[in-house]
Amino acid sequence: MNGFGPANLIPFPEDTIVIGIVTLIFHYLAVKSGIKTKALEELEKGISIS
Repeated sequence: MNGFGPANLIPFPEDTIVIGIVTLIFHYLAVKSGIKTKALEELEKGISIS
């Protein structure tokens, strides 16, 4: 199998690990930058929304 991308910059098993780490970083940033609403804050506190 070839590495990631046409230039073969990262060899095969390492390219999957790098993509996994980058994906986790973007997921963390997306969660931290999410918009907090009153409904979400109540769910975090365990209060049911009526």
